[in-house]
Amino acid sequence: MLDEVVRTTALESVLTGMYKARLGLRDGQQVLEFELELRPGVTLDAEAAERVYDELIQALCRVQAEFRDDWEDVYRAFDRDPSRRILQLQWHPWPVLSREVEALPKRSSIQR
Repeated sequence: MLDEVVRTTALESVLTGMYKARLGLRDGQQVLEFELELRPGVTLDAEAAERVYDELIQALCRVQAEFRDDWEDVYRAFDRDPSRRILQLQWHPWPVLSREVEALPKRSSIQR
């Protein structure tokens, strides 16, 4: 599911599709922390980062009905405060995450 969300066609010009995801806690609220790799030459200003965030949310809502329901009922209320958002995003330039994967024989994208 997360592969599908990160590799959506709407984001293919911005993201390489390489990512790390893990559950985290922020002020007692569970969040999904994403480390995302940007394509070569791509930099994001605040407005572009917001567009990526919005697309990730929309993609999650499309592929996971339970998330969509929770988003509409709960998580959306926290979106005005970036530190309380359900998705916490960290950006890496290419090839930071790609090199990590190349160095390991097998690796899961999800960390516990």
